[in-house]
Amino acid sequence: TVYYYDNGNRRNIVAQGGDESLFFPFTSDGNTRMAFGLFNANKAFASEKEVYRTVNLQSDTPVWTQLTNINRTIMAMATSPADSNVLYFISNNGRFYKSLNALSGTPTFTNTALPFTPQNVATIAPVKTSANTVYISIDNRVYRTTNAGTTWTNITLNLPNLNHVRIIHDENSSDESVYLATGSSVYYKNVGLSTWQNVSQNLPSIANIQDFNIYNDGTACSKLRVAYYGRGVWEAPLYPNSKPVVTATADVNNICPNNNVHFSFGYCGSLDSIRWTFAGGSPGSTNAANPTVFYSTAGVYPATIIAYNAFGSDTALVNITVTGTFAPPVVEGFELPVYPPVDWKLIDAGSDGMEWLRSTRASGYGNSTASILFDNYNWNTNGAHDQLWTKRLNFDTLISAQLTFDVAYAPWGGGCGYPDSLNVEISTDCGITQNVVYSKSCATLATTGNIQDSLFVPLPTEWRTDTVNLNAYAGTGDVLIIFDNVGHYGQGIYVDNINITGVKLQPPVIAFTANKQTICAGDSVTFTDQSSNNPTTWNWSFSHGNPATASIAQPTVVYDSAGTYPVTLTAGNIYGSNTQTFNSYITVNPLPQQPVVTRNGNILFANSFSSGNYQWYLNGVAINGATATSYNPTLQGVYSVVLTDPNGCSSGSATFNFTFTSIIRANENSFSISPNPSSGKFLISINLDGIYKLNIQNALGQQVLEYTIGQISAGVMNKQIDLSGYEAGIYIVTVSNADKKYVSKVALQ
Repeated sequence: TVYYYDNGNRRNIVAQGGDESLFFPFTSDGNTRMAFGLFNANKAFASEKEVYRTVNLQSDTPVWTQLTNINRTIMAMATSPADSNVLYFISNNGRFYKSLNALSGTPTFTNTALPFTPQNVATIAPVKTSANTVYISIDNRVYRTTNAGTTWTNITLNLPNLNHVRIIHDENSSDESVYLATGSSVYYKNVGLSTWQNVSQNLPSIANIQDFNIYNDGTACSKLRVAYYGRGVWEAPLYPNSKPVVTATADVNNICPNNNVHFSFGYCGSLDSIRWTFAGGSPGSTNAANPTVFYSTAGVYPATIIAYNAFGSDTALVNITVTGTFAPPVVEGFELPVYPPVDWKLIDAGSDGMEWLRSTRASGYGNSTASILFDNYNWNTNGAHDQLWTKRLNFDTLISAQLTFDVAYAPWGGGCGYPDSLNVEISTDCGITQNVVYSKSCATLATTGNIQDSLFVPLPTEWRTDTVNLNAYAGTGDVLIIFDNVGHYGQGIYVDNINITGVKLQPPVIAFTANKQTICAGDSVTFTDQSSNNPTTWNWSFSHGNPATASIAQPTVVYDSAGTYPVTLTAGNIYGSNTQTFNSYITVNPLPQQPVVTRNGNILFANSFSSGNYQWYLNGVAINGATATSYNPTLQGVYSVVLTDPNGCSSGSATFNFTFTSIIRANENSFSISPNPSSGKFLISINLDGIYKLNIQNALGQQVLEYTIGQISAGVMNKQIDLSGYEAGIYIVTVSNADKKYVSKVALQ
């Protein structure tokens, strides 16, 4: 921060802010003086005709407390580097004031007479090694005291008879080194020298020195600086015979993997050589002044430079963060003084120092102490896109995502003549391409009415919370969220309480179905995974199944052994897995004992020790109505029988080739059919002895009628048949007993 004595203002030169008042309790002019606390940046003294003190210098509105009541122009003021409680000042009536408790609640001052009353200029240079030792310059004279002003020694000596600009003490010296500037020259003296030495070599000789100052950190960077009217600012090293001081910089400190960083360095003092080393980078080391280094892997890597000269060496380090990705939630309220937040990044589009700032002027709804601000009121970026990038985010495990943030903005003037805009952009390639997902300007961005007289500072009621749906990026592994100010010299845009949240993809919740859970031995079951949360891997376990394991979503398993068996499924996705066992899930019933077909005469019998239902087959086709344990074939062929038990399980017999032992074509001596052909009703006359079975089949061998004829003895038995409901065609009529079979045909018209 620069402080202006002549108008009582200050300016933050880092942020390129405009002038701001220091709120002095007096009218500032060329006689204003300031002195600063050495160990507390908030404590300072200011004077005109009285001395004032503040303890909140860095706040927006410093408060000043009057410490004296002398009504005299104060010509010089300084704090002691040996004791921050000690304050000195010189008044225009030739008095030297001191306070030994300047930072207390009620400081006290004593004063003594100076050996000379200042007419034009006075300056004070306290010595760091002793609060009682002070050098002063008054007009064209120099004095030294070792008892805090009780007595003075004139050490003007060989200095020219010219008014002095300023006297300065080298606080890092052990011999009270002091420097003094007149209007044309700079002089040096220490406590051991009896005369002043002119150190004005190479300075302009035809211009007057306007100001004289020192930058002194005790290293080769320490400088004496003189300012001329019309000849600029000149400097000389304070410690030329010192080891170098080196600094390292990188064009970017936070990058994505597989990117380059360009390094450079600065130094103070003389320089003979340098050496860079780069952990995690390629190349790993170099002597080049401005190397380019490639980083491929996420991590934090030090880049180190060592600078050498004849007096020694110095090392500087800059850390390069190759960022990985972070899973939501991300919450940022800018409360910590570290800015930008860790792994966040500022993009200054114009390289002009105009960028998003952390501000304590306001916060979202007044609920905290800070927010971020882009000061379009004081800065004209001419439409540049100045950005704040969040840390890189990983939405891989999300099924939905959203961004919320608080915003405050007041347009400048009516009609939005200076249309500042706020964009939110998404990049999935480390910022190379950016997709706008939110854009507001003027009235759509505004949270209050127009303000044009000063920088807008929002009240707690002048905020709004905006929400941006990011579902389109759920499942994406690399997401940057970018807050983009497009400024047109309008008003400040404030943003606070950035929240990035999402709903995570959970591990699967196990569920599955089977096309059947109760089966017979030898049957198969098809399982289908019904687990939620999109599983991508499966591990099944089937006790006594074939296969015993599977790794697909819909396996089919055969069970050969009777019993009750569990099924276990482990289903997983990128977020994890779950396992569940369903006990007694599959019931396998045993098969009934296999029936055995035997023959007794022309009758077939099914022999089995199991109960159930039987079905006879001829040449693989079920015989209609043939469901008894025995069957009297009417046709030759391959017979088999299937036994189905009460559980629905079946066993089939081996096939049995059947041929009749005696087949006799029917004639009038055995049985006759009339009329033949027939319209459906006909009479069968049987002229046989014994018990017979009557069977009628169609041309396909399907049984149409079966009838057991009781005992026939020495006579003819007539049987009326009605096939009126059957299709026309040839039907086979068989009359048989255990030994003989008589076959004839009847035609239905």
